[in-house]
Amino acid sequence: MTMPSLIQNSKKQETSARLKKFYSMMSQALVMSQEDNGMIEDWGKPSNIYDDDGKYDEDANSEISDAFFTKYIAPYFKYVSAEKAANFHKYTKVILTDGSIFYVRNGGCYDILYDTNGDRKPNTEGRDQFYFVICTKKGFEANSLTNTYFGAYCPVAYCNTREKAIQQCKNHNDQCAGILQLDNWEVKDDYPIRL
Repeated sequence: MTMPSLIQNSKKQETSARLKKFYSMMSQALVMSQEDNGMIEDWGKPSNIYDDDGKYDEDANSEISDAFFTKYIAPYFKYVSAEKAANFHKYTKVILTDGSIFYVRNGGCYDILYDTNGDRKPNTEGRDQFYFVICTKKGFEANSLTNTYFGAYCPVAYCNTREKAIQQCKNHNDQCAGILQLDNWEVKDDYPIRL
């Protein structure tokens, strides 16, 4: 093998390992949280808040994200620090022990942006940044591929087959976690984005 292909294979393996670990840790945290806080569909979720001009109110929605993280995730998840990310739409920024980062945002569900290598570049959707959702409202679970309350963000209607998920990743990089979840977090040779 040549040096570039060895480096590429190493990136694929590292990305796969980190995604598997994050998915497992978050899934376990939500199971433990439900033991203390009741079923996830009963947690409720405030609607998005908009300012007087009809724009997404970053400050108000940031407070919702912080409250959700503090109550439902933080006690069940090992992390280094959590803070508001001024440079990232005021999402709640959570730094994990392995240096990776995830952000929590109040969206249609709770939107989770997981960055496998933290603040290091490229900081590009589909390469080192992957979207997940935690949906607490009945009927919204279809936003995740598993038809559960937590999973990769890729609407099931567009990602219900592997071929559709690959096409969706090509067209919408924010939905590339979908193909990876279908592939059990393995970055296969036909993954459409170069890591």
